[in-house]
Amino acid sequence: MLLDRAVELAGGAHISIPAWDIYHQRGRVRLAQGRLREALDDLRTAWRLARVWRWNMPADDTAQVGAEGWLEKVNAALVEAGNRLYLKTGDPNLARETFQAAEENRADSLRSLLARHASGAGFPAAYWEAMGQLQRAEVQALRSPGHSTAESLVRARAEVARLELEMPGVQADPVNDLLGRVHAALGRDRVLLTFKTGESASWLWEVDHHGLAVHRLPPREELKALARQASAALRGGGPSAGESCGRLYQILFGALDARSGGKPGWVIALDGGLFETPLAALPVGGQFLVERHVIQTIPSAAAWVESEKRQIVPSSLFLGVGDPIYNTADPRLGPGGRRGPGTLNLPRLVGSGQEVESCARLWPGERVVLEGAAASQENLLRQLAKGPAVVHFATHVLESGGGDPQGLIALAPGRDPELLAPRQIAAWRTNASLIVLSGCDSAAAPALPGTGLLGLTRAWLAAGARTVIASEWATPDDDGTLFRALYRNLATGRTTPSGALRAAQLEMIHASDWRSRPRYWAAYFTVGAQ
Repeated sequence: MLLDRAVELAGGAHISIPAWDIYHQRGRVRLAQGRLREALDDLRTAWRLARVWRWNMPADDTAQVGAEGWLEKVNAALVEAGNRLYLKTGDPNLARETFQAAEENRADSLRSLLARHASGAGFPAAYWEAMGQLQRAEVQALRSPGHSTAESLVRARAEVARLELEMPGVQADPVNDLLGRVHAALGRDRVLLTFKTGESASWLWEVDHHGLAVHRLPPREELKALARQASAALRGGGPSAGESCGRLYQILFGALDARSGGKPGWVIALDGGLFETPLAALPVGGQFLVERHVIQTIPSAAAWVESEKRQIVPSSLFLGVGDPIYNTADPRLGPGGRRGPGTLNLPRLVGSGQEVESCARLWPGERVVLEGAAASQENLLRQLAKGPAVVHFATHVLESGGGDPQGLIALAPGRDPELLAPRQIAAWRTNASLIVLSGCDSAAAPALPGTGLLGLTRAWLAAGARTVIASEWATPDDDGTLFRALYRNLATGRTTPSGALRAAQLEMIHASDWRSRPRYWAAYFTVGAQ
């Protein structure tokens, strides 16, 4: 009764609660009562009003990410009501509606950043000065952990966010006929599997050129626990890995149509709780999943179909960054180098130099390798301006300090270290077809509802990269055997980055040494358009 009265009064000058939230709350109550059609009507209204509210927010990344958190609550309730009614009635229009709604809210902030770059809107000098302050604060927080350095880091991040709020932004246009465009992009050889996790139930949409199906899955926390268990067992290499991974495969993909199992390409959009899933190493029919399919993860279906139509100017440049000067014992440091107390020293990655050099030799075009003192932010930006096709980082990836942990690419030209943060990278511009982050845990990042996995992979996609290869967990400092296989396959021009990574992983599976174990090759995955 109270909610009915609130709906009557919605929009009045004396009502401070947004109208979309009033419809949202009544829809949730009706959903809990099992009144699915009435709940869906309320939640449709809430979703329409909430999207208008969202698009009126400032178009910077901070505001958009925050708004998406609120919209996710409405979106999740709408999806649950629509899918429960679909499972009850079999009405395909409901499945199409929930797919469209779920994808409209997935990673929209990423699309807004891409739209900003496409419009040519730049960042003022004050923004880059604040970025420099943030970079120094990140270094200090890692060098001297403590309350004062954490506070300085929070202030530096807040200043960058404040400047973003003051900048005019560019909104991404809504994607019309998303399902139709997905059908066209998939063709006959690929299937799209897109997940949405929720508190009481999770959902999987299975889309191919024939149509669309919806499958109900366990709640988010249950899936998250299973994914973490499978990942930990795989990294540990114990006998339980096969059992844990097999159980996860059956829960995630066991209900798929046999037609999907026969398609060579799987395009997968993950959601909160599932980002740790070791997809490539999940067992099926006595094989690993990667032995049956080219696995391509994407941030969202909307970003994927938009990226697939982008025209990229071909480039022949390979840019490798590896073996920076990380500590004062490095003989390459020379006199006058970094010697002060409290220096942030890191172990040298000797194998990383061999990795980037050997990968560069396999590249058929122009090659530039930044090593030692040359592995600096200044040199990196100078080479990015030339529009490289591939950028390969064989560096440390550190976890930032403060209360908002994120991955940082560690460069060190010989004096103070330089830590490249996701927010900084997202403000750059690149048309690279492929970014490779071979450092340990380079994909680690917090996941936010409606935004996806924050961190280095999202940052490079926001900067304009087509595809990013990153690692789910710590990897050994070897000479880049897997990546040499990747570039051998990529250099043929007959495959995509996802296909080249799969070919490299298959080579590792059939190797006769420790590299054949999933704990090595299954750490790597692709995310993006190719």
